[in-house]
Amino acid sequence: MAVKEDSATSTPKRSGAAGVIAATLLAALIGAGHGLGMTKWTAAPKSAPNADKATAAAGPELALRELAPIVTNLANSGDVWVRLEGGILLEATAAKQGEALAAQIGTDILAYLRTLSIAQLQGVNGLAFLREDLNERIRQRSQGKAREIVIQTLVVQ
Repeated sequence: MAVKEDSATSTPKRSGAAGVIAATLLAALIGAGHGLGMTKWTAAPKSAPNADKATAAAGPELALRELAPIVTNLANSGDVWVRLEGGILLEATAAKQGEALAAQIGTDILAYLRTLSIAQLQGVNGLAFLREDLNERIRQRSQGKAREIVIQTLVVQ
C-alpha cells in the first residue's frame, strides 16, 4: 500500500551550513555557561586563621584575564570567519605579567584558528577538542602560569 505524501505538510530541509552554524552557536552557549561558572574561581576564598594548611593544599589562587576578541578566517575557506571571545585563568603570581602574556596567547590562538577547518569545529566534540588544544597551547606559551582558557563566545559565520 503506497502512502501519499502531502507536499504542503512536509518540512523544508535546511542547508548544511545553517545546521553547522546553529550547532556551533549552541555549543558556544553551553561553553559560555560553563565559563561563567568558572569565574567564581577568581575570588580568593575567605579562610579562618587555622585553615592555612587547607588553603595551601587546595592550590594556587587564580585570576581571570580577558583576551581581546580574536577574529580570523578559517583554513581553506576565505568566506568562513570565526570570532572568539574569552579569557585565561592565570596564577595570581603571574598577574603582573598578565597583559603581555594575554597578548602572546591571543596571537597564538589566532595562528591556531587559522589552521582549522569548519569540519574541526562542528558539534560538541569539535568544541571540546578546540578547548583541549587551546589549553595545551596556552600552558606551553605561559610555561604553566596560565591554567586554561574560558571561552565566552565562539561564533562561526
